[in-house]
Amino acid sequence: MPRVLSKETYELRIQDNISGSELVFYYRMPTTQERIAYQNEGTQRIKNKLVFRTGQTRQKFGAKILRGIRKDDFIVEKDGKPVDISSMPDWKELIEEHAMDLVELLAAHVFENSAEALEDAEDVEKN
Repeated sequence: MPRVLSKETYELRIQDNISGSELVFYYRMPTTQERIAYQNEGTQRIKNKLVFRTGQTRQKFGAKILRGIRKDDFIVEKDGKPVDISSMPDWKELIEEHAMDLVELLAAHVFENSAEALEDAEDVEKN
């Protein structure tokens, strides 16, 4: 299957160990400029020290590409009853406040683990 180069929405299925269920995030592919910025912000030189900002960078860029959540995957309690947040105007703020670990997972998946190199079959046979 080819990689589609467009602004369409993709989905990431997540096994959430806290709820014990499968959750779905909808996201867009980052631009080349966002990929460069992600790499540049992850490690910074401050005076004579390298500062690793992996968590902050994942949070910032994961939130940027997050477009939506699947219906009934996230709830809040209102008046003692569970209420789905997927159609609430502030759904994203609620995710950022209470499920930032999942936003970081999204960023790592899209920005850091989007591909892997395959070994050449000839090289494997030689070893």
